[in-house]
Amino acid sequence: MKVIPEIDVSQGLTSALTALKAGAQPHWRDLVGALGEEVPLDRALAMMKLAAGLLDAGHREAARNLVHRAWVLSGHHSSVSPLHLALSRESGDVTATRETYKRLGIQAASQGEIAQALKHFQAWQYTDMDLHQQDRYVFDDDVLQAIRNLARPHEMGFSARKGGGLRVAHLLFGATHFNSVIMRLAREFARHHDRTRFQAAFFIPEAEADVNASIQGSGHVEFLQAAGWAVTCASNHPDEGERLLGLGRAIRAFAPDILLLHAALADFRPMFLMNLNLAPWRVGLVSGPPPQFAPPDMDWGIAWTWHPLMDAPVPCTQVDLEFDLPEIPSGTGPQRECFDIPDSAPLFAAAGRPPKFADPRYWNLVAQVLSAAPEAYFLAIGPQREDLVSVWQFAEGVADRIRVVPWREDYLAVLRLADLVIDTLPSGGGVALTDAMSLGLPVFSMANDYLQDMNQVEWTPAAEFLPGPEFVVDLGEWTSFRDRILAGLADRGALRALGCSSREHILATRGRPARMVARCEAVLARVVETVAPRQPHPGPSRPEGFLFAPRSAGEAELRQLIDYLLSFAPEDPVRLVLVETPDVGIPWTDVVLELARSLSLETFPEVVVVESGSELSDTLAECRLIHPLPLPEEGPSTWAIRRLQARSGRQSAEANY
Repeated sequence: MKVIPEIDVSQGLTSALTALKAGAQPHWRDLVGALGEEVPLDRALAMMKLAAGLLDAGHREAARNLVHRAWVLSGHHSSVSPLHLALSRESGDVTATRETYKRLGIQAASQGEIAQALKHFQAWQYTDMDLHQQDRYVFDDDVLQAIRNLARPHEMGFSARKGGGLRVAHLLFGATHFNSVIMRLAREFARHHDRTRFQAAFFIPEAEADVNASIQGSGHVEFLQAAGWAVTCASNHPDEGERLLGLGRAIRAFAPDILLLHAALADFRPMFLMNLNLAPWRVGLVSGPPPQFAPPDMDWGIAWTWHPLMDAPVPCTQVDLEFDLPEIPSGTGPQRECFDIPDSAPLFAAAGRPPKFADPRYWNLVAQVLSAAPEAYFLAIGPQREDLVSVWQFAEGVADRIRVVPWREDYLAVLRLADLVIDTLPSGGGVALTDAMSLGLPVFSMANDYLQDMNQVEWTPAAEFLPGPEFVVDLGEWTSFRDRILAGLADRGALRALGCSSREHILATRGRPARMVARCEAVLARVVETVAPRQPHPGPSRPEGFLFAPRSAGEAELRQLIDYLLSFAPEDPVRLVLVETPDVGIPWTDVVLELARSLSLETFPEVVVVESGSELSDTLAECRLIHPLPLPEEGPSTWAIRRLQARSGRQSAEANY
């Protein structure tokens, strides 16, 4: 085929690759020939082959451009995505990397691959953090819709409301994380829920084995259980999709009025579970940027500070975050000498996650303070030294008086060694600052910009809980901030007085977690009273027939099945089909049949027992939707189900108990 006269498409690619292999630049006619196919997919294939030659010849930028062109021309084909992703990541291209993860997630979601889709969307969410240690997150309607579509075939619905107070299912995040503030908050709910008005249960989307293997995870489970609440982790099924569906069934069995999401989009597993339609109301705790915490699918949000509330796409109530604040006796824990800091040296400190120490302006500030106060030291608690490679140059000349201490369980015992604490600007802190104030340390910060969109890269909420204007400088006033620190370090007696007033203020305003939980409970009750509930039935995807084939089931599987059947209310009529397998020695079918018949006839108006074989196929044909529990090994019943699905195109939701 000819694209233009004297351009041979069939030979162009060969000639171009030959030139590259010889270390020469391909002739433009060869490039036109190589990339001039009429069919876009053929063009994309040629581009990929030429890109491989460019990579071998060391022309990485040209190869990356060519791979991106191939990726677009191929319609984001899965065969192009891996190389496109690798080259985009290598170049630090956030936009291209995010787009690749997004397309991979959408493709996996369209194929019903729960685990893969959520994995890619998680990588999409954290691309900025992964490549550049930046806390930047965005809403994307395509991603949110893909997760809704992914959940839709598995919607479980919920039973009508029960009595005995409002039932709240806490869907947690960060159970295995080190020093998780979100899990610390979950503990406060466990301790202070009003048991006369609320029934609670806690659900963890991580696999039970992973939670138990984690010191943090197992500690949280023990704490929540000791407080008297049920805790359910995802199962240890090898497929994460099945783990999440199993956890969804456990939430449904609890029959919550409210699904309370502790971090709805910080991890996309809660978003998936939320869209299984498990409760009449969905409420989320908005602890930071709404793209991490507040999907528009929620009915209400509870925000701890004002800026996230402003940008939350749902109705939202502000409640002050409160904890039992720590007290560390003087003389305990590590001393200054452990960090090679003289006892008499003026010491200012900061604490937070590594990304909070990433701004060059911050290190310019630190360097200016240390230069103006040659006896002073700075203590950064949270990052590793290697986290600061990109900004360490800004501390040149004073680095010998900077101490970097990675995050540790006793970080407050280290922090209390300081004379004053400065916020991690412009990405400000929260709980670490209130903890410091409770230790009697004055905290200095900068005013927040409420006119910009909420983003965690430039967000300083501390002014909302600091005692007064003497602790806060105007937005962007770095010179004033430097002078405020220097004045404090020069008068340690005045600092002690400021520290005492800080402690009194924070204990009075943020030191009563029972008050915080009561305020949250008032919001939950108001949501139930004023917001129309969701419909209890998810629509046409709702299972109308259940198959229990016990050939591959044991006692544990039977028990889980029974628990699942018990979760149905009389308002959820279900046709139950039991498959008799004569080769099974223990009569599981009889056990389930007896249970089903002992329940309300309105719940199971029809219970059918059939034998594996031809009769099974006819029975299944009368069910609009088949839900195997579980599919047995290859045999007549499996064959009948597959034949039925192939013949009618009926939907199937397979659950492995």
